[in-house]
Amino acid sequence: MNIPDEDKELDCTIRQMNSVLMQVLKSQARPETVATVEQLQHRFAGSLSDDILSKRWHLQETVEGLDSLSPGIFIA
Repeated sequence: MNIPDEDKELDCTIRQMNSVLMQVLKSQARPETVATVEQLQHRFAGSLSDDILSKRWHLQETVEGLDSLSPGIFIA
């Protein structure tokens, strides 16, 4: 399958932005917040790559559980 050059360029840009955002997060946020974001990234990627409903429900439960976090958790 051939991927158009525009899509490859966009994918590269998205990966670069994700890398920059994670570096900022790791330097500014509490370790618990960084761990939560990384967990969400992995679960989201897993839910996209697999068409297994249980993985999507697990991700949904994780996101819903974020409501219980205190507002100050994002800033170290």
